[in-house]
Amino acid sequence: MRVTAIRMGDDVWRLLEGEAARVGVSVSQYIREAALSRAAAGAALRGEDPHTVLAQAALSANASEPAPAMREPNGEPPAPGESAQSRGRSQRARESARQTRLEAQTQRAEKRQSMRRYHG
Repeated sequence: MRVTAIRMGDDVWRLLEGEAARVGVSVSQYIREAALSRAAAGAALRGEDPHTVLAQAALSANASEPAPAMREPNGEPPAPGESAQSRGRSQRARESARQTRLEAQTQRAEKRQSMRRYHG
């Protein structure tokens, strides 16, 4: 994940804080979701499928990051005798969970975009 600084006036920051609080997320998360929403809208305007564009971007971003160290749910490293099959199942479960999170983020972004379109 990359870290960036965004400059904005106090009035805009207060607006974002209020809106983020209303939906129960941090300002950072609110801004990330707004960026995804804008990217999805841009893809749709170009006639591209926004789901495909966002999914490809997420997959390419994940491919460039090093794989996280394998850990048990309690944070411990896996047992020395753990089988490759078990590690494979764990990896597939993590990938499935990541994909589900990505799809949920995309759906939230689309819903917000749709709400803005119909409600001003």
